[in-house]
Amino acid sequence: MWLIRYGKHDRAERLLRDAVRLAPSQISLRGDLCQLLIDLKRLDEAEIQVKEIELLAPYSREAALTRSSLLRARGQRFEAIRSLQRFIDRGSADPVILSALEMMKRAL
Repeated sequence: MWLIRYGKHDRAERLLRDAVRLAPSQISLRGDLCQLLIDLKRLDEAEIQVKEIELLAPYSREAALTRSSLLRARGQRFEAIRSLQRFIDRGSADPVILSALEMMKRAL
């Protein structure tokens, strides 16, 4: 979202919250809001969005990536890796998840 890129976090948050209110089942919007909240270090608020994503689509890429991102932001790197590994162990060979997992393992 270009607003975030240019430091307009308040406006971006308002727009994302409005979008989530209008389309609450759109997990990609919740994922964008969650990532913004993580970037702003508002981790408790991000946790709410992660839980909503996990309720709406528990085995989705968005659920795996947002949970992992939140865990990393909390300094729980090993748990972030385990959360992505669990996603893969359920039978998903999602290339985005595999790539994120590999990058996190290399960063240890």
